[in-house]
Amino acid sequence: MNWKSLAADGEIAPEVAGLLGEVPKRWGRMDMASRTALVAVAALLRDSGIPVSRGPDDGPCIGLVVATNNGCLATDVAFSRTIADGAASPMLFGYTLANIPLAEAASHCGLTGPVYAVYGTAARARAEAAGWLAPAGPAAMMITGTIDVPACGREITVNIEVIK
Repeated sequence: MNWKSLAADGEIAPEVAGLLGEVPKRWGRMDMASRTALVAVAALLRDSGIPVSRGPDDGPCIGLVVATNNGCLATDVAFSRTIADGAASPMLFGYTLANIPLAEAASHCGLTGPVYAVYGTAARARAEAAGWLAPAGPAAMMITGTIDVPACGREITVNIEVIK
């Protein structure tokens, strides 16, 4: 996937629209990390043959625990620039927490399990995610791995998987 192609303002590539089924209402204002997480999770679910649910009783309980090294730094930097310019952007402010991209993905894809970001490695995220699996936890499966959207123009990295 060419992750940078998700950055086009207000536009959505036909293949991404097809993957998502319906374009989220917030797509136009989503930060790059949210767009990346949403598309990555939707693609993983599709490629794994896991149907997207639309309610808590519409499928298995699936959670999402992903590691990041950068969190929402790119959005934080952009938001800080709007403050320096004298007009703090409420659009960007809503995306200044590392969990928000995962929440966007979970909301659109109907994930009903635990959803949060951890700073560190894929192994740390996998260990956290494994703790939520049934029978000890509520989740039938978890999506885990890493998603990193650097602030300095380096390549976006996505490496996620489903564990059961």
